[in-house]
Amino acid sequence: MDSSNVQIPVRNKLDEWIKSELKDWDIKSRFPYFGFEIPGYENKYFYVWLDAPIGYLASHLNFLKKNNAEAKFF
Repeated sequence: MDSSNVQIPVRNKLDEWIKSELKDWDIKSRFPYFGFEIPGYENKYFYVWLDAPIGYLASHLNFLKKNNAEAKFF
């Protein structure tokens, strides 16, 4: 990975993730928890942050479209 645009500790962590195997990632929690209820599972909730990156990207894209700046980024 080219480190000219990435800080060394960030590059090292990215290299670690890329070189390692994918691991299971639990995205649910038990009640009580502030999250989104999982349909069909009593007292089980998705973590709130699960959908956050999707929302961030959608909000950013919406901002770019409203400001005619979409072509600069995508």
